[in-house]
Amino acid sequence: MYAIIVSIFCIFSSIYGNWDPTDLIQEADISKIQNETFVSAKNQIFHAAKGSWCSEEKVNLIMDLIALTQPTVCVEIGVWDGGSLIPIAQALKYNNNGKVYAIDAWANDWATKYLEDKDPNKPWWSTVDMQQIYQIYKNRMKSLQLEPFCVEIRKPSLEAVNELPEIDFLHIDGDFSSKGTLLDIQAYIPKVKTGGYILFSNVFLMANSLQYKADGFMELIENCEIISSIDNDNAVLFQKI
Repeated sequence: MYAIIVSIFCIFSSIYGNWDPTDLIQEADISKIQNETFVSAKNQIFHAAKGSWCSEEKVNLIMDLIALTQPTVCVEIGVWDGGSLIPIAQALKYNNNGKVYAIDAWANDWATKYLEDKDPNKPWWSTVDMQQIYQIYKNRMKSLQLEPFCVEIRKPSLEAVNELPEIDFLHIDGDFSSKGTLLDIQAYIPKVKTGGYILFSNVFLMANSLQYKADGFMELIENCEIISSIDNDNAVLFQKI
């Protein structure tokens, strides 16, 4: 069974493409993301996200999605330095509506909880200065005046899930292990409303020749349909069915 899952996963790993908002909504409505105010707001985030793990293509996807679908409850699992949270909050600010729930423990023990001892990334996650990373996130939010659109939950994701309302848009960008990713997906997908969107980042992450997020990917396939995918950030956008 696992061999079948991996084979299907490998097939989907070839669907990389570029973000196109017409994948999401009819072209006649794209004018909503082409006005000068929105373009200026997006350019501000391009600059602010430099040096983070969020590419310009991912900023485009996130901000276009939120501007076009008008969610009121957004959630990000794995905030880190805020690279992909600031485009979510910026788009909500542009809409003048909604909140993003920023979920991250910012703690080395939780970052490594489900990583195997042989995982080559474990030593780095065990020693990286989480408080410094947290402060970078806070500074980004403050400088862009995005704090009113954010609810910070500084807890492990599995402890935070019960504090959330029904979710319109979920960004899964937290645990880097197979077990941790699958637990997050199983806990959070029931909180996403039917028709809601899920962006799954680092989908094709590999370590020790293993695709750590294959099981999580297949869990999403069972509950959602693929809307789009992007080369940068190994990200796939789903819609819950």
